[in-house]
Amino acid sequence: MADARGSRGSIGAWSVQLRVPDCQALVQIFDRLQKIGVCLSYVQSKKISIDVAGHFKADLIDAVKSGSSFRLIGDNCNYRVNVQEERIDRHGKLHHDFTSAAIVQLMGFEDLDNTIPLSDYQSVDHTMFLPSDVDCHDLKKEYAVHMARVAVRMLPCFQFLKDVIPKYIQGQYSKALARTSKVIPLPVLVDCNEQNYNDAVRILDFYEDTVNDIYEQAGLSANDHASVHIGGDQLTRERFSGAKRLRIGGTTMKERFDHLTPITFELFHMQINYLTLMFKVLYRDGSVLELGTMHSEQKRIMRRNVNEDVKNAYDADENFTVSFIDAYIVEALLEFFGMENVNSIPTKNVPPSTLCSREECRDWMEATMFKLIDKFVWPRQMLNTDETVVVDGDILQIKLADGTPCTLWKKPAQPHEQPMDYVKNYAHMVLELGLLFKSINDLCKIPDRDRAICILKMAMITFKANNNLSKYALEILRFLVHQLCTMTEQQAHREFYGLFVNTKGHIDSFIPADRQMEYIVTLVKKNMKHMCSNKTETNIKNVTSALAGVQTISNNFDNISEVIVRAKKHNEISTHADEIAMVDDLRHVRPFRHTPGRFHPSFPRISSSIQHHLNVHHFHAWIQEHTVNFATEHGN
Repeated sequence: MADARGSRGSIGAWSVQLRVPDCQALVQIFDRLQKIGVCLSYVQSKKISIDVAGHFKADLIDAVKSGSSFRLIGDNCNYRVNVQEERIDRHGKLHHDFTSAAIVQLMGFEDLDNTIPLSDYQSVDHTMFLPSDVDCHDLKKEYAVHMARVAVRMLPCFQFLKDVIPKYIQGQYSKALARTSKVIPLPVLVDCNEQNYNDAVRILDFYEDTVNDIYEQAGLSANDHASVHIGGDQLTRERFSGAKRLRIGGTTMKERFDHLTPITFELFHMQINYLTLMFKVLYRDGSVLELGTMHSEQKRIMRRNVNEDVKNAYDADENFTVSFIDAYIVEALLEFFGMENVNSIPTKNVPPSTLCSREECRDWMEATMFKLIDKFVWPRQMLNTDETVVVDGDILQIKLADGTPCTLWKKPAQPHEQPMDYVKNYAHMVLELGLLFKSINDLCKIPDRDRAICILKMAMITFKANNNLSKYALEILRFLVHQLCTMTEQQAHREFYGLFVNTKGHIDSFIPADRQMEYIVTLVKKNMKHMCSNKTETNIKNVTSALAGVQTISNNFDNISEVIVRAKKHNEISTHADEIAMVDDLRHVRPFRHTPGRFHPSFPRISSSIQHHLNVHHFHAWIQEHTVNFATEHGN
């Protein structure tokens, strides 16, 4: 219908000269381009100017006009320029740029109170940030679901529980949040390193300019409406808060970065840190011959992609760790129910034959799993009562010098405990750390604020017990102060649910926002790689500004042309065989059966609970001190 000739200075904009037979043909081309999402700047005579780079602002302006809010997240984009790609201003060295993205929020929570903070920080004590009896009960219910899921999947005799185990641990807003999130990459800031405070100030200036520009073009005042949640990993959060404190003396809201609040850490990097903690406690290079330990089982099932450096192999490490945890859960189930192997039937704690209704099955499952958790996951007394030896006192009959009979009682010996079983301690530690890890992973797939507060309280204790100087224990406490003290109910919900991105629009298709940010950094690097030696500041800005528009055009074009997207072939085989092999190994070790004096040579004095390493009095004082600091900080 038309002959098109165009020129392009960069991917950000095209200027196209069209030769069309009549105006009707031009209108058809114009409508077709709009259908596939092309942003048209103007149409004059027979010339169409296409501006892809400005597409990201258009999406955010539309979101603000419709009453939605958005948040900003960022991370460093570090890359090395090779010798063949050198320029005068881009030598072969490691460059640090800063990548950002905007995430349109799925809900505004307008029905919640937004007038007063949830609590007065001056009147609360440390107990608010510790798991209460209700929190522990809720966490046990969640652990019971995780263990029952493993029982149904691995043990045929528990198939009758299949219909009573919830498919999802849903929260109040899970169904309302089952929509795909809009994620919009922003232009990259060239030669901007988040580690330097002067560059952190530059990043927040860019955020302020973006927020003010979007609200102005939407016909609103940023001073009246804008409160934009920002954040990143632990370092990014710290630098943003520090940069905001540096501007506390500014004369305007823009200079003080008042529109950029709250500032939070993100959960994917917390997952990485928690898995690193598990490897630190349970993984030793020298334990390859110690059956039942993490390294030994990794070698025996030949998981060669597992790396002790979790940051460089998170997916492989997570998959193996979950299989390792599940194998220990199966071993605990076999021991608790008196079963010899996965195909046996229970000989202890046998399910009653009178279970008929789903409610009865659910009640039995929950009550039984609670007993198992008390015995193997949270054992407060490591030795059973029948494993404590008490020597009874003796009655002695004697006569005094004058012949008077006298009865004496010989003082009994003090209770004598048998030697500790450190193999059993290792097994308790696996379940304690592992079930919390499974809960954290499940929370990141199906976010729920009430569950999160309970899980984060327990995670804070675990981080603090492992390392008294843990940064993530501090970050969790800071987040809990926001959620339980300083914010209103509406603000607290917006902050929490802003930590997640729904990638597919399902109830369980969420990922943490910083994991989405990692994907965007990979996308930016991929596009910059093909720029070869053309990596000037202007070109990098144009290319990265256009990423959102190019993606929209591509998706819409596929929809219009009815392109069939093939399902991705899974490279990984089922883990069931590996888990069965690990269970067979644990059946030889019997880690949950007390055997005095046992130990793994690489773990000769491992505790049964990581909480045994916690200085409780210091921990309570630490909470009290930092609660006040976080509640009054200016770089919130």
